Amino acid sequence: MDLLNRMNLVLNYIEDNLDGEIEENKIAMLFAGSKSMFQRIFTLMTETTLSEYIRKRRLTQAAFDIRTTNEKIIDIAVKYGYNSAVAFNSAFKRFHGISPSSARKSGIQLQIFHRLAFTLALNLNQTGGNNMQYHVIEDAKIIIRKCTVEDSDALKSVIVNDNPRYMEDLAADHNKLTIAEYNGVVAGYLWTTIYMGHCQAFIYVSPEYRRRGIGTALCHEAEKKFREQTEIKEMWGYYYDFETIKFIDKLGFYFTTSSLEMEYKGGLIPEQKQDMIRKCRENDFPRCCDIWDKGCHEIRISDGYPDSEPEEPSEEKRQQFVGPETTNYVLEEDGKIVGTGCIAWDNYIGSLAVDKEYANKGYGTALAIYMTNEILRRGHKFAGLGCGAKNIIARHIYDKIGYKIAETIYASFKKIDETL
Repeated sequence: MDLLNRMNLVLNYIEDNLDGEIEENKIAMLFAGSKSMFQRIFTLMTETTLSEYIRKRRLTQAAFDIRTTNEKIIDIAVKYGYNSAVAFNSAFKRFHGISPSSARKSGIQLQIFHRLAFTLALNLNQTGGNNMQYHVIEDAKIIIRKCTVEDSDALKSVIVNDNPRYMEDLAADHNKLTIAEYNGVVAGYLWTTIYMGHCQAFIYVSPEYRRRGIGTALCHEAEKKFREQTEIKEMWGYYYDFETIKFIDKLGFYFTTSSLEMEYKGGLIPEQKQDMIRKCRENDFPRCCDIWDKGCHEIRISDGYPDSEPEEPSEEKRQQFVGPETTNYVLEEDGKIVGTGCIAWDNYIGSLAVDKEYANKGYGTALAIYMTNEILRRGHKFAGLGCGAKNIIARHIYDKIGYKIAETIYASFKKIDETL
């Protein structure tokens, strides 16, 4: 345990000095040993060198500063140890795949190398607490509790103040929400869902109440909920601003990707291959699940998703497939299902996938157009969807139809902590 503490002291020192000089003698002092010994242990435990870790953390922080501040790029380069614009541009492009100036544009995918921390996992006996309606954190300042119908007005005020897209309707459905109070004021909320085998947590804290431990408390609450509801041991956190990555790091999330929230606000689109599309039947589930899971697995592999394995159909997925919140469709060729998609939450394309063997036949475009028109026929003013920032094929389809980027959503992954 003492070794881990000393390793973490060094990592904290490095993190605090990414924008300055990292001194070898300071590392040796904090580690209580030589720098070379620390480097050997670090490499053994992380499978990366210390210099590479520092380089990637500095380039991650440089991208954060470029995205969130108005500092000159050359000043940011010097701050993180680069003596020339040429050297910084070259290193930045190798790591992020784009130039520093391009990183200031919205909707651009940036690489993120999370800070490390060494921990020792212990299985602790847990007693009580499962039936509590709320619990108190940090000297009674933060209260985490179930949302009630009486919270509706306060919750709407919280949401309207910062207006995260697609979340407004949650104020009307209090049963899905957990509230965070700070000194008696509704300061944030948590929405958890398990969709197609994935634990997902949406956390929002009002700007004036951030950096007070509220987001951390809500994240821990999400993990508790998932432990009680499912055997799944991993979760995804979703957030709307790049600045949140620092918060995500501290909570132990170690993989981040991004998706583009897109909207279509035009009129009905000329249909393609309409006669090949129909609503799903319950016995279509195994084939649709197979197409969707294989497609997701390939995207995860290309994104660098950790521990990605093809998923198997489950009763939980089947219930969501036939549930009231989604309308599922299939596209058939000669009686065989080759594509599938669904409309979720009444005006959102929740999924779309085509069998890889039937790619480049326009089937993805046909399904996207059909579902977009169906949403418009329901009387909605726009249709929405999410598209992985690196999913070039899907992005091309949606661009061609007329979808426009509304915002970027970041998603981070972590194992659910069994010791909380």
